[in-house]
Amino acid sequence: MEYSVQLKNKAKKRILKRLQSLSDGICIALGSRIFDRDTLIRHVRKESEVGKLMIRIETEFLRPEIVDGSDGGATTGSRSG
Repeated sequence: MEYSVQLKNKAKKRILKRLQSLSDGICIALGSRIFDRDTLIRHVRKESEVGKLMIRIETEFLRPEIVDGSDGGATTGSRSG
């Protein structure tokens, strides 16, 4: 599915901001691979296959925000349920 450049750029900025806020020692598993924070930041910036995957996931998360003005599911505080 193709997304607008504006939506992709917004998703990319949000991902980078989120990754940069993580502690240095944090690792994230995507599929069968484990990535440290800085490696993921590089993947997103270069828009490698891993970076594109993260952008696509974030874009899906942002779509409700663009369509109906909601926050895309982002909340502050804890979720119950």
